[in-house]
Amino acid sequence: MGITQGMGARVQRVEDERYLTGRTAFIDGMALPRMQSVAFVRAEVAHARLLGVDAEAAIACPGVSRVMTGAEANALCRPIRADRGGPSGKRRRYAPTDYPVMAGDRIRYVGEIVAAVVADDRYLAEDAAETMEIAVEPLPAVLDVEQALAPGAPLVHEELDDNRHHYTRLENGEVSAAFSGAHRVVRSSLRTNRLCASPMETRAVLAHPDADGRLVVHTSSQMPHMVRTKLADLLGLPERQIRVVAPDVGGGFGLKCHIFPEELMVAALALQLRRPVKWIEARRENYMAGFHARQERIEFALALGEDGAIDAIDAAFHADGGAYTSFPFTPTAEPTMAASTCTGPYRVRKLRTEAVTAYTNKSTLSVCRGVGLPIVGYALEHSIDRAADALGLDPAELRRRNLLRGEDFPYGTPNFTMYDSGSPLESLEQALALMDYEKLRAEQAQALADGRYLGIGIASMIETTTYGQDLLAPFGKSDNVALHESARLRIEPDGGITLAVGTHSHGQAHATTFAQIVAGVLGCDVADIRFVQGDTDSTPYGSGTWGSRSAVAGGGAVLKAAQRIRGQAVQVAAHLLQVPAAEVEVADDGRFVRKGSKDPGLTRAEVARAALYETNLPLGLDAGLETTASVTPRSPYTIATHIAVVEVDPATGRVDVLKYGVSEDCGPMINPMVVEGQIAGGVVQGIGAALLEQHIYDDSGQLATASMADYRLPTAPFVPRIAMAHMETPSPHSESGIKGMGEGGAVGPVGAVPNAVSDALKPLIGWQPVTELPITPERVHDMLRQHRRGGE
Repeated sequence: MGITQGMGARVQRVEDERYLTGRTAFIDGMALPRMQSVAFVRAEVAHARLLGVDAEAAIACPGVSRVMTGAEANALCRPIRADRGGPSGKRRRYAPTDYPVMAGDRIRYVGEIVAAVVADDRYLAEDAAETMEIAVEPLPAVLDVEQALAPGAPLVHEELDDNRHHYTRLENGEVSAAFSGAHRVVRSSLRTNRLCASPMETRAVLAHPDADGRLVVHTSSQMPHMVRTKLADLLGLPERQIRVVAPDVGGGFGLKCHIFPEELMVAALALQLRRPVKWIEARRENYMAGFHARQERIEFALALGEDGAIDAIDAAFHADGGAYTSFPFTPTAEPTMAASTCTGPYRVRKLRTEAVTAYTNKSTLSVCRGVGLPIVGYALEHSIDRAADALGLDPAELRRRNLLRGEDFPYGTPNFTMYDSGSPLESLEQALALMDYEKLRAEQAQALADGRYLGIGIASMIETTTYGQDLLAPFGKSDNVALHESARLRIEPDGGITLAVGTHSHGQAHATTFAQIVAGVLGCDVADIRFVQGDTDSTPYGSGTWGSRSAVAGGGAVLKAAQRIRGQAVQVAAHLLQVPAAEVEVADDGRFVRKGSKDPGLTRAEVARAALYETNLPLGLDAGLETTASVTPRSPYTIATHIAVVEVDPATGRVDVLKYGVSEDCGPMINPMVVEGQIAGGVVQGIGAALLEQHIYDDSGQLATASMADYRLPTAPFVPRIAMAHMETPSPHSESGIKGMGEGGAVGPVGAVPNAVSDALKPLIGWQPVTELPITPERVHDMLRQHRRGGE
């Protein structure tokens, strides 16, 4: 049965029973003897000198064992810092700053930690925290990127000469000449607002010293090995003295692939008190102090020929980076990735880009699912629809004239990246057929006749996945972030298999899909495989799960380990069967048999036991069947087309997504059912970004969306039925041709939905761009009002 459970099979997820029956291990459910809880006192002003913290009343509160303020905390823990190599100059600057675990003499955003209180339980700790008095001298706050970059702006970090965190500029080809000679130029000024990951499980840490004096840190993380390495670095401990465990993790979306001050503080307090210390982030803390994403100002221009061919792109991405430099992914990631991918899946040869990140007095901006690609999906795809309207072409036709074809690959972009394989044009045609595009247009016309405003939006995309050495090496040293991925595989004496990996699954079904890879090589059942992840003591070093890399890098390492251990087992079986190894094969049921023989052969358990206990194995064979393999991948590119059908109510401004279709090419699929689940979840998240999610700060830097009552997330009524179709173009850059696809579902809607809204409103106001996301009812009304004013 094992081969039938291998790659390509729709195997039911083995993880689900454990989740559905509550047999999980989330940190909030963990309790240890003598455990205490920590509450963090957080700043209530956006920018100020910190004059003092009066902890006397808190220390006297019932159950309080420890109060720590900035001076002591910053002496215990080195600040977080993300240095990157490479020179600064006319076209590049990178100015990192220290991110202290607690505010020292300066507060830089609302929510920054100014003290920690440890007590017998969280309630007592919170009560004591409320008694603390914080003395501050307010300073002018910098609250948007334009203000931050203006001459004479207040400095967020006084050691810098301005608020520029980072900038890069690139020009390839005669861009100015292309624009001056263009048949048509389309320019757009766009804005995306802050959103956040908002995982079901907030951040969580439980740290304690074990019986040997080692520090054990349970943390809700996507990258446990990175956390161990940075804890050792910043706490001044040998790495062998730290064990990090990432148990079940209730969603990450990029937020949980960082090292946080809270992880360092909980670890330091546990070491000081010599007892377990636990912190579970409140949702308000998550919104105030968890990293945000995607607040950018975008200038985007296309130069087009008379036939609609895109000759050049001129794009600038200016990001509101927040107060500090996060690690390992910094506020520079979003605008830099947008600039480096802004030609999308189109045939463009001339390009000019600028990416700028500025420090402001807000929570730090960092990566969230898609990392730059949703920004490109919005700016590029919206510009293409705008160009189609200006040229009198159907949006699908303009894409046909510009999309790359299969024969164009491999394709070198003017951003100096190399697309490996695929056919964006074929993906477009598949999506159009999937949604019956001509019928949709007919339905749209009929709806208009009935007084309803339907719109159709297309977004073609190419997703950078895995982020291998070919992409990241030019950015300088890796700074304690591994690019390889590892897998350890062992066949036990009873024939069962143990698989340990360096990635971390927090919803991606690795226990199923990685087991399928092994099953396809060894002929076992998925149920025969014990899956181990998240514990740095029992897994090989890996970079974790981020950047759509797990199937490519982690799956590649699993496949390599499975093939290697199969080779070991074949040698042992050949000895037992007394035939050459070349004459031994693995049957569909996992038995080792002689080719062409009707003999039943040997079970996996018989071979495994012989590898341990046989006394006359050939010299040179290691005892047992165990191996560790690693893969350092290059970056394959996933291709997709998204089509959204929306209805807009001009009276209320409400936007409803009625239908949605996706054509996706992520190479050979390990498990199509898991791929479809990832696409569906991503589409819902992308619809949320397009229509709902926005963090709002007031004029003093206070977060006005600090609860789920104010920060809107997509719920069931917002979710349409999603039709899906697949292409499977193998990548030459990965084992078995696999490509990553974990983020693509969240990218497409940020382009397709705004296009559909503009299309729906076209009969009322002509084709007008959606200049700001999310598309709230108020912004729809603004579009209608601006048109009426323009006509007066």
